[in-house]
Amino acid sequence: MEKKFPELGMKQEDCKEMRWVESTVRTAGISRWNTCLWARFVEGNEDQNKCILGLLYKYECYHKCKAPVDTLSNVYYFGKTEIFYSLYTNFCLNASSKSSIYNLRFTSPATPKPLFIITPNHESQIRALVVCSKKHGLKITVRITVRSGGHDFEGLSYRANVPFVLIDLVNFRTIDVNIKDSSAWVQAGATLGEVYYRIAEKSPVHGFPAADHVLDARIINAKGEILDRKTMGEDLFWAIRGGGVTSFGVLLAWKIEVGPGSPICVTISTIAKTLEQDATKLVHKWQSVASYGVLTNFPSHFMSA
Repeated sequence: MEKKFPELGMKQEDCKEMRWVESTVRTAGISRWNTCLWARFVEGNEDQNKCILGLLYKYECYHKCKAPVDTLSNVYYFGKTEIFYSLYTNFCLNASSKSSIYNLRFTSPATPKPLFIITPNHESQIRALVVCSKKHGLKITVRITVRSGGHDFEGLSYRANVPFVLIDLVNFRTIDVNIKDSSAWVQAGATLGEVYYRIAEKSPVHGFPAADHVLDARIINAKGEILDRKTMGEDLFWAIRGGGVTSFGVLLAWKIEVGPGSPICVTISTIAKTLEQDATKLVHKWQSVASYGVLTNFPSHFMSA
C-alpha cells in the first residue's frame, strides 16, 4: 500500500488494505462487509467448496454475536450478485431442497427465490440466525421466512415480494408419542403423514384431530428467546395457532393431544385436477353435498394442494 497509481488517477489515501475475503464482498457491491450473510459449501470439487460467505458467517455470527460455535448442516446460496453467481454456475434448487416443498408450483422459474435456504439441525443454530440478523440490522432489508412441513398452500414460506432468507426446518421432524397421557411432542418440520404414522405405531385408535388440541409449543421470538406456553403467555399461544408463517417467531415444536378414535377402515380416492382443468368447480360441487349425513359413503374430508 506504499505505491501510488497516477495512471489511474488514484492517490494513496484512495486505497485501503483489506483481506481478500473483504475485498471480494466489497467488489460484489456489499458495502458493509460486517453484515451477517450466509452461504453453503456446494457439492463439487475443492475449489467450489471455498465459499466466501461461509467464512464471513462463521466470523460474524459466531464470534461477534456470541452464538454457539456449532455449524449449520446446509446453507444454500441463491444470490444473483454477478461475482458470486459465477461460483455457483448451474446451481439451483436440487432434489434435497425440493423434498420439503409440497406444492411444486412454487419452484417455477417465475417464483421469487430466497437469497439463502438454511437447514439448521439444532435449536441453537436458529437462535444464532435470529440474534445475528437483529444485531446487524438484516431484518430491515431482508425478511426471514420459515418452512416447516412444507404444506403451505399459499406459498408464504416459499416466496416474498422483498429479498428474503428461508429457514427450512426439514431436519426438525422428531415425533415423541406418549399414549399414557394422550399427548405427543412434534417438531415443526414433521409432516402430518409422519405424525399419523408415529401415532399409529403406538396405538390403532388414537389420532390428532386439529389445532384446537394443541397443548403447548416451543418458539423462538425476535429476541432469540426460546419460549413455551407458560413463558410466552396465553395471548401469544392463542395467536401462533392461527397466525401463519412469518408472524410471531420460529415455531420449533408442538405438544399435541392425541385423542382416541375408532379402528375403522377408510377408502381414499384421488382425483387430480389443476386450476386450468376447473378444479374449483369440483370443489364447489363437493362442498355442496359432502355435509349431508345421509350420504354415509360419500367422502367427508377433502385434501387440496
